[in-house]
Amino acid sequence: VETYWSDLILSLCCHMRAALLMNSDEILKAMKVLADPANYPVAFGCMAGKDRTGILGQLVLSALGVSLDDIVEDYLATNDSSAHINACIQVCAAMWLSELKEKKPKQYEQRKKHGQIPDAEPITDPDSEISVQEDPNIVTNDELLASSRVYGEIARFIFHVLDHELGG
Repeated sequence: VETYWSDLILSLCCHMRAALLMNSDEILKAMKVLADPANYPVAFGCMAGKDRTGILGQLVLSALGVSLDDIVEDYLATNDSSAHINACIQVCAAMWLSELKEKKPKQYEQRKKHGQIPDAEPITDPDSEISVQEDPNIVTNDELLASSRVYGEIARFIFHVLDHELGG
């Protein structure tokens, strides 16, 4: 179990480093928009707020002079919603698979043949009256929740990359 968690943290750190380096021009554009009073009020967000949006939130807080410990605490607040984030990801994936199966059946079958689509597809109905928390087709387990969570090590790693690879 300990190896799983350390591998997960390492994988997520690599993912976040890549997101930061590969999207640096977009991050700079976003920071410029957020820094310009002519754009106020301004908001940003996404489905989970833990990856690219999480990086942007960390950078904004840092630019405002918030301490690293407080930035990490704010980032970790995402975990209060990890079960909901996981459910949303499953619903989005199910909707995408359904659309792919309907509109591009050859691509769907090719992906299924190569193991890119699970054998037991989640069955979700975007028009359902049942909330995602109560939907029996939404699977929740420790592994899925772990991938929906954020970790303080990752937030600290982002600032390490900024300081040591991008000149602070």
